[in-house]
Amino acid sequence: LAVITATRFEGVKKSGRPIFTLSFTAFGLVGPGLPIPEGVPSNFALKQAAIAELSTGATTTKSKLGNMKYEGSYKAYYDDLLAYESIWMSFFDHRDNYEHAEHTCGILGTLATIYRQRGALNECEEVLDMEVKVMERYKRASIGSEYAQIKCCDCLEWKMNTIRFNLNLQTNRLEDNVSLYRKLIAYELKHNLDFEQQEHLFLITAILSKKATAANANSLSKSEIMKIVNALNRQRLSSSGIRLDERVKERVALSVCHRCNKTESVIGEYKSCSRCEVIIYCSRKCQKDDWKTHKKVCNK
Repeated sequence: LAVITATRFEGVKKSGRPIFTLSFTAFGLVGPGLPIPEGVPSNFALKQAAIAELSTGATTTKSKLGNMKYEGSYKAYYDDLLAYESIWMSFFDHRDNYEHAEHTCGILGTLATIYRQRGALNECEEVLDMEVKVMERYKRASIGSEYAQIKCCDCLEWKMNTIRFNLNLQTNRLEDNVSLYRKLIAYELKHNLDFEQQEHLFLITAILSKKATAANANSLSKSEIMKIVNALNRQRLSSSGIRLDERVKERVALSVCHRCNKTESVIGEYKSCSRCEVIIYCSRKCQKDDWKTHKKVCNK
């Protein structure tokens, strides 16, 4: 048994060597071969699998998707959260399970981003609604904690609110972004984000021609914030904005089987031909049935 770093994770997976995940919870240790302690959701392994993929995907994969390529793991965990919501929320209610609430917010935020970029806006909103419930528990557990935990909690909430802000632009709920914008710039001020790190505070200068100071930020009127929101929406609807949205949407698009035209349910469910790595099939049967035609062009 060895502890492996993120950069070695993919190599170990490909080698076929077993990987064991052990998790500490308020109710006891969870891992392979161990009885699940009372109070721990029975499908806790889904959370373990999802956070393992999330933690390693961005650093190890050469795919342009980064950790988004593991949508299947995130969705499997999210589906279990939906099915057994009261059990999971009781688990997150325990202060000593704050780390698992933190992990879950990261997983749900990534899944919501995939859905938003794909244009599955209803699904995105549903995932965000679940993240809000988990975030409430994470925030309660972080009260009085060390600065690093509070900062992590604040950052995850900022990311969640950013996804919601962009979703509201896509669904034309522009006025809902007024209160969100105040929260977003409050985070950037609180943690003293510099210009390169800011996603919202700099807009006070760029659009309103005011210095992005705390005093100016705290005194923004609703009409001033709506001016910022409307400017962002116009940019989104411009030709360059539409082209950018299309490129982003294409990046997270689901693949279609070359033989039967069936669409996969999550990213990476279907596999490409191992020779040309271009043509995608839903199953070995479809690949075999298409080989007579495909072999004429494979690898050319």
